Amino acid sequence: MVINKITLTSAVRNGNLVMSQNINSNDAFFDEEIKRIKRLLAQLQPGKVPLSIFSEIARLTVMSVIEVVPFTFEANGNIKVLLLRRDDNDPTWPGMCHVPGGIVLPTDMTEDFRESLARVIAKLGATKISKPVFVQNVFCQVRRGAEVALVYSVAITGEPAVGALYDVQSLPPNMIEGQANFVHIAAAHYKQQNQ
Repeated sequence: MVINKITLTSAVRNGNLVMSQNINSNDAFFDEEIKRIKRLLAQLQPGKVPLSIFSEIARLTVMSVIEVVPFTFEANGNIKVLLLRRDDNDPTWPGMCHVPGGIVLPTDMTEDFRESLARVIAKLGATKISKPVFVQNVFCQVRRGAEVALVYSVAITGEPAVGALYDVQSLPPNMIEGQANFVHIAAAHYKQQNQ
């Protein structure tokens, strides 16, 4: 099927996303496909969804993510950041370094992102850290789509239980896109707060 021209617009009416389209050919086919997709999506429960569906939703929307940047000060004044490494079999970012992060789920119930933060902080294992401090929101474009990252920082108060420490000025080249920016923004904030 070849569609010569597509124009999609959307509006929210009575809490539902309403799509209207201007398609030059095969309008009935497209309408039926949209109805079918809507019916299938309606069967999913809010929360985690299969990765293949999540990937397509992420490609089409702006995802909200929590990013926690863990820092430690060295005696010489240098700031180090704790980075984790994705599994080599990760479907999106195999073997790449990143700060702990995660998607805000529709089942998260508190306005202060407590559930989201708890899931992200759990990735640090037994690493002892301070209470998370909000830094700022950052819009970024990543491999899977657009994201608004709610960036937090934490101070590491003991030896890291996971990951590896890197000098903020010498981050590894294999970082997930946007992550170095989170580190630099949070490092400036962290330094300012700890002077």
